[in-house]
Amino acid sequence: MTHRLLPVFKKHIIVIILLIGLVITSSVTTGKLSTVTSVMAGLLMIGVGISLTYWIIRTPSKKRKEEVA
Repeated sequence: MTHRLLPVFKKHIIVIILLIGLVITSSVTTGKLSTVTSVMAGLLMIGVGISLTYWIIRTPSKKRKEEVA
């Protein structure tokens, strides 16, 4: 099952790995590099949040027929 889902979530996995790397880099380093990486991580988090919200709104929900007794 993992082999089927890996191509679908490949982009998401790469973004999560990149985000983890940016957060670790911003916490370990000091100075301007720390500021730049933390800003990049923040922008990436905002982008992920917007894309997740768009995905939730776009995805249709199942409609159930109400049973009349």
